[in-house]
Amino acid sequence: MPNSKGVRVAVIGAAGIGKHHAHWWSREGAQVCAIAGTRPASVEAARAALHDAFGIEPRGYVGIEKLLEAEQPDIVDVCSPPERHFEHVRAALEANCHVLCEKPFLADPTLEFAALIHQAEVLVALAREAGLRLELCVQFAAGAPALLRLRAQTGRTDPIRSLGVRIESPAKGRPPDPHRVWNDLGPHLISVCQVCVPGGMLDWDSVEAEFQGYAARVRADFVRPGGEPVTCELHCANRTEDPPNIRRFSFDDYACEIRGAKDEHGVYCAEIVTRDGVYHEDDFMRTLIREYLAGRSVADGAFAVENLRVLSGVSAIVNGARPSDLMPDRP
Repeated sequence: MPNSKGVRVAVIGAAGIGKHHAHWWSREGAQVCAIAGTRPASVEAARAALHDAFGIEPRGYVGIEKLLEAEQPDIVDVCSPPERHFEHVRAALEANCHVLCEKPFLADPTLEFAALIHQAEVLVALAREAGLRLELCVQFAAGAPALLRLRAQTGRTDPIRSLGVRIESPAKGRPPDPHRVWNDLGPHLISVCQVCVPGGMLDWDSVEAEFQGYAARVRADFVRPGGEPVTCELHCANRTEDPPNIRRFSFDDYACEIRGAKDEHGVYCAEIVTRDGVYHEDDFMRTLIREYLAGRSVADGAFAVENLRVLSGVSAIVNGARPSDLMPDRP
């Protein structure tokens, strides 16, 4: 890829989370050259919203095929509904574009666990064979190193033995559905475990999960390459009362909470509240996109496949599957 000033990015699905992606691509120096949606009216509404909020003026397309043919972007940022991620990521890779894919990596309720993981592996192999980058947008994976750095500043540099991650977001009028909540927020929780236990593998026999109402709770051990487990307590939920968002992390006895704030220039950033003080970092999604543009991986293809494996495997266990059914070839 050229340097960030010359990179052309197309966003597939810019009406929701994609508008925030577009904002950070633009602020980090890339050109958001185009967006794609499903209907002319929604595409025009998304274009107007990007212009009004961020001064971004992309061209709009109905359908990814027309966009890829006309624009030939360097990067395609896939923010379409998860059920369409496989076709959109594949189309972008086949058009010789690098790809950033919003979480969850893939979703297809018609597929069994093994078939879904196979789809993910197909995409990773396609990217590898073409020499293209395929990465997952899980911004808390980009923010976790900052949290670990703050922990280290207190003198705690020993390996983590227990990890707690709690992420809650507004229900927005949606009915209770813990599987939906897990598929939406679970990738973030899992990504923090992946960063904090590098090279670790989930001990499937340790999984304890409770899915009820608006909440999904999972307790499991991630085992380091040397064999030492890290006990992870993962909680995600939709909220129907204030505060609308909760982002809490604990690394053994070191705890912190992430809040939204604005820096001295009025730009959205992360405020990290700890017992030792309050710290500010760039928005974690902005950090992830900056790393992507710099050629550094936060969550590469292998990371994305493992994230999906844990996400879908936990759901399967909740639905009655046995760990041995999910991972016959792994300990």
